[in-house]
Amino acid sequence: MKFINRPEFKMRSSYDEAINIISSNLIKIEGVKAIYQFGNITTPGISDIDLMVVVKNTVKIEHSGFENYPSKLKYLFTHGIMALSEGHFAQNNYYNIWSDHHLVIGVDQTSKDILERSSEDEILLKKQIALEFILMNYIDIKVQLEYGVIKLRSLLQHIKGVKYDLAFLNITNIPLNTLLEELNYWIRNWFNETPNDKTLSDFVSRFDKAYQLFVEEIFSKEILYLPTAQSVNISKKIILKNSTSIGFTRKGFLLPATLEPLAGKKFINLQNKLNCFQFYVPFTNICKEQILVKRFEFLSEMKRYNDNYLPNFSTLTSSITAKII
Repeated sequence: MKFINRPEFKMRSSYDEAINIISSNLIKIEGVKAIYQFGNITTPGISDIDLMVVVKNTVKIEHSGFENYPSKLKYLFTHGIMALSEGHFAQNNYYNIWSDHHLVIGVDQTSKDILERSSEDEILLKKQIALEFILMNYIDIKVQLEYGVIKLRSLLQHIKGVKYDLAFLNITNIPLNTLLEELNYWIRNWFNETPNDKTLSDFVSRFDKAYQLFVEEIFSKEILYLPTAQSVNISKKIILKNSTSIGFTRKGFLLPATLEPLAGKKFINLQNKLNCFQFYVPFTNICKEQILVKRFEFLSEMKRYNDNYLPNFSTLTSSITAKII
């Protein structure tokens, strides 16, 4: 395996600087009510920054948040800044379960129109969201392994997130936990005890086998709700198809991973052009659980709204739902 996008050592102060630059610029824009940060920076150099902007209803903002942002700090973000209207804020907290967020600057919106979920709805949402992330991680890992090139920092972040999926599903004491503990130790000590590529390759292979068994077992018991057709393109080269079991096929021509150092950033793009994937997963587009139906209706509404009013920000969805709403 070839490893790219390796973690780079960064000072914790760099994250504070980045958050301060972006939040102080955004809060000056008319209509911006508040800026929140999700989670904490637990492992500088591996962690990224997750920011969410709350904007007054029907105010259109063309900014992305990265205007006049120094290039030296771009590494700290792995995706765009998220945004939503103040009218969608409470609904988003009701229909989605995100890591803890805290106010960076502005007027706190959390005390307004609080919507309480029932314990039954909480369980249903956690299961749905966990299944979405489990599936997207499965797709991401399989594509990278087929190409033989691993985006290391991204993989570390995604695998680390599996522990939250297990918690949402109330799953404990499975073989996958041992691998997650091993990974968490590496992450905590990455810049003092960086594993070599042979060790990393061995870990990825072991994780892939354990994750395959885990995903097969999960989707033999659970069926994912996706309000879409029996097959859907989640990217130009990846089709998701309804099936009785989990799996995938690939058609195309694989470039040798040894060409990656020569092709650089173009290597993955070339592989994508030369290959297409079909992923199979049990899902249903019929659901009797109203909380799940209404969640997708809300996510679609929020996406349409953001396309019109906040087009250069990201929408708060899981990666799989973002592909189909």
